[in-house]
Amino acid sequence: MASQFRPFELGFGKAGVFGAEASPRVLWAGVIDYKNGLAELQEKVTDAMETLGFAKESRPYRPHITIARKYAGNQGFQLASMPPLLQQTAASEQGDDMATWIADEFVLFSTHLHEKPMYEILESFRMEYS
Repeated sequence: MASQFRPFELGFGKAGVFGAEASPRVLWAGVIDYKNGLAELQEKVTDAMETLGFAKESRPYRPHITIARKYAGNQGFQLASMPPLLQQTAASEQGDDMATWIADEFVLFSTHLHEKPMYEILESFRMEYS
């Protein structure tokens, strides 16, 4: 499948949380998919997995990067108080390329719930530059 794709550019988007903002389960940064390369890859992978009997996720695909988990501060968390790095990444949504990178591989992980390490790399797939 990797041979069907070329490396593509991604960027950091706005920060957000999963769970209650005052005590979020996850702090994340959105991913900007400039030319839909990530969306196309995700669609091909989920289509291929569906033919193997795996159900497709029913929620919309919203790529993000997990920054932190399980807020345990003494005071309520405030997204607006995050350091400038996360606040300024929204500038990349207006075309500023200060926070971009090239995705040139994708990785198949196995998840081992309640174990450390939780994720195990099974295979890495390099996309070819044309």
